[in-house]
Order: sequence, then C-alpha cells, then structure tokens
Amino acid sequence: MVKQALTHALAGTQEEYLLEFAKELIEENVPEETALVTAQMGAMFSALDIADAAMAHELPVETVTLTYYAIGSRLELGWFREQIKLHPVANHWDSLARAAIRDDLDRQ
Repeated sequence: MVKQALTHALAGTQEEYLLEFAKELIEENVPEETALVTAQMGAMFSALDIADAAMAHELPVETVTLTYYAIGSRLELGWFREQIKLHPVANHWDSLARAAIRDDLDRQ
C-alpha cells in the first residue's frame, strides 16, 4: 500500500532523485518497471514506520504516506540527510556521531 502511494507522495528533490536513478538504470538496459521499483527502494525505508503509524492511529496508509512525505519535503529532510552523509569522517568517533545523527533524524 505504501508503494502505491509513493507515486503521489514524492515531490521535489525526492521525486527528482527517484526519476534520475530510474533513468540511469534504464540507460543500463534494466527493464523500466524493474528500474522504477528499484529506484523506489530508498523511499521504502520508512514503509514499516508508516504502516505502524497508520495502524496505531487507525488512519488509511495512503493518508499517512502522503503526510509523511509532505512533511519531509516541507522540512527538506532529504537535503538534511544528504548533508549528514557529506559530513567528513576523520575517525571512528566521527563515524559514530554521523550514524547517531542519521538515526535520530530517521527516528523523528
């Protein structure tokens, strides 16, 4: 259900990334349907959290999916997550700190 709602939920940089990744796969002779499903896998990272929230609050999964990605887009969480990934890691402690920040962002 979350997968079907993604086509309506993703916007802005999230949608651009998905379409660009799918295009690259298609250029490498991956069948279009497989390329689109593969490109969506990153966005599906939160599918279990979305389904859990929908069940806990007795809301339609599509509504929660649309709301989840609308909030993420509005707050530019994709950009923020990318900045975390780009932060240089000089040692083990930097790596742990970056992972903790990324985990905190995902949890929120």
